[in-house]
Amino acid sequence: MKRETAERIMAVWPAPELLADAQLVPSLGTHRRIQALVAHGWSMSKLAQKMGWEVQNVSAMLRRSQVEARTMRKVSALFDELWNVAPPSATRADRGAITRARGHAKAHGWAPALAWDDIDTDTEPEGLTDSTDVKSVA
Repeated sequence: MKRETAERIMAVWPAPELLADAQLVPSLGTHRRIQALVAHGWSMSKLAQKMGWEVQNVSAMLRRSQVEARTMRKVSALFDELWNVAPPSATRADRGAITRARGHAKAHGWAPALAWDDIDTDTEPEGLTDSTDVKSVA
């Protein structure tokens, strides 16, 4: 086989919806989606609740280098739903959760959704000049 042909074949990734639920995939995009939602003000506990998880599961997932395809799809769907939706702010507790979430994201250098050109593959968000401005846990 020609090298060029092999490189083209290896560059093809299956569509996420075609992967088996338990198939392990790189976690970078999944982590960045959670991080972007936290930077927007969504607390990890609210995100966990929306996914039917415990907050400890979200924290643990953020420490893994790979996630199951079902997790990638679940986080991706949640991100698509919430990236441009303000978190609940009706109560004082809600507003405190927003402030804490944004502070946590800032302290960890997590970028908001619109900072990324391609959240799955960028080495750093578009427009940032110092790669230390954004840190991913992946």
